[in-house]
Amino acid sequence: MIQSDFQQLLLLRSDDSSQLRDWLRKKKSYTSVDIQENILQVMADEIVHKLAATVRDRKFYGLIADETADISRIEQLSVISAMTLMWKKL
Repeated sequence: MIQSDFQQLLLLRSDDSSQLRDWLRKKKSYTSVDIQENILQVMADEIVHKLAATVRDRKFYGLIADETADISRIEQLSVISAMTLMWKKL
């Protein structure tokens, strides 16, 4: 069976996401806009979950948020996180 680039990408990403892997087992077609939006939401949720877990493990961290509107007045929010590394005494 020939798979599209999109389907191959989904299968690759499902290696890292059990939620995506389970969802893909239930679906046969990935082409509708609603389905693609659902897939992107699952991926976004997984990223947020992993970032939050990483931040929780750090003793010190910082967040910077910046919002700006482009020429068409569409607002965009950028969030940057900075975390300390665990240093070991030599």
